[in-house]
Amino acid sequence: MHALRSTGISPAVSTWQNVRMMMHAVRLVLGWRIIGGAWPNPFFDRAHRPIRPVTVLTPAEREALRPLCGPSPSAPREQDTRAVG
Repeated sequence: MHALRSTGISPAVSTWQNVRMMMHAVRLVLGWRIIGGAWPNPFFDRAHRPIRPVTVLTPAEREALRPLCGPSPSAPREQDTRAVG
């Protein structure tokens, strides 16, 4: 997509491929909008109102949850109590 920022010489065909790719994406989005393919949406109804009430965490709530989230949570994990076998 960013042939102008590529290193080395990019083939002349690559710019036309970018146009084709962008036109394909535009066609898909327009098609979804026309036929309603973006529904049902799990977050908004057809009038673009949120299905669930919107809540925002306070900075204190975010900090309290930070140790429980991410790639290496520091909270102890619960052991699996299901029977094996």
